[in-house]
Amino acid sequence: MIALTLADSVVEIFDEEMRKTVEKGGIGIGQLFRAFNILPRFRLLAFSKSRLCSFTPSFAHQNLPRGEKSLEPDEEIRPRLRRLYELNHSKLTCRIFETFTPNFMTHKARSEGMIGGKENNFGAETGETKKERYKASRVKHLGHFGDIMAGTKVAVLLPDHFNPIERVLITANGNLQRLLASYLKTSVGVRILQTKRTGKHVFVRDVVLEVGFKPLVTAKNTVTITDDRLLARIDAGEVEVGDAFRAAGEILPFFKLKEAKRLTSNEKSLFRRYELHAEGIQCSVEEVFVDVRRLST
Repeated sequence: MIALTLADSVVEIFDEEMRKTVEKGGIGIGQLFRAFNILPRFRLLAFSKSRLCSFTPSFAHQNLPRGEKSLEPDEEIRPRLRRLYELNHSKLTCRIFETFTPNFMTHKARSEGMIGGKENNFGAETGETKKERYKASRVKHLGHFGDIMAGTKVAVLLPDHFNPIERVLITANGNLQRLLASYLKTSVGVRILQTKRTGKHVFVRDVVLEVGFKPLVTAKNTVTITDDRLLARIDAGEVEVGDAFRAAGEILPFFKLKEAKRLTSNEKSLFRRYELHAEGIQCSVEEVFVDVRRLST
């Protein structure tokens, strides 16, 4: 086992049911968001990349994790990436301090099969020919991508023909805009092309993520609302369809990646299809990354 990150956290729980659940040992603090299906707000408080950290909180350990592999002598003095952030909700607040090992980005990606979980369709490479690179094959994954979505063990292995930034984009679970803004070091806007109602409970939204007026991602989102109270608020103009999960009580949705592939019509473009769902809300999203090679250089 190779340690990648050391994380220390302080959690304040304001909800009695949550507090009792943790005290009884029925669930870990890190799984509270998923267990109670609550959607927090993220706030980055501080970050640095240096040997010494000026904002280390009092609750943080000072020792860097080594796992089973010790750091080389020169790694002891190499700069380390650190960040301090909060996940806030009316029921709890979690403040987390993370220290990354100096070589965490050089860890080799595994290429063997997935661990457990259900099968889904991905654009896995099934042969050596260019034509077969665009076929979808069956692969396994745990059904989530870590963080607050679920669980403590993450194993999502995409085919080798997706490069690192493509794998990050493909597995983004509702935070694509922030990831793109961080990677590009600029503001990424969302432009709504249209929102139309195709049934009593069904809405279709076409949007573009863009820098300036240059499109990065086009998305078609089909949203089915079966929560009558939420539907009434949307009809009254109080809530936007795109804010459904927060408007329904800051519900943390389940994420499921259904498909990922390159488009045969344009090798520069990347396609993915995924679902976000919670009680009363079902979203099916199809995204096209217009020129993913621009992000890889």
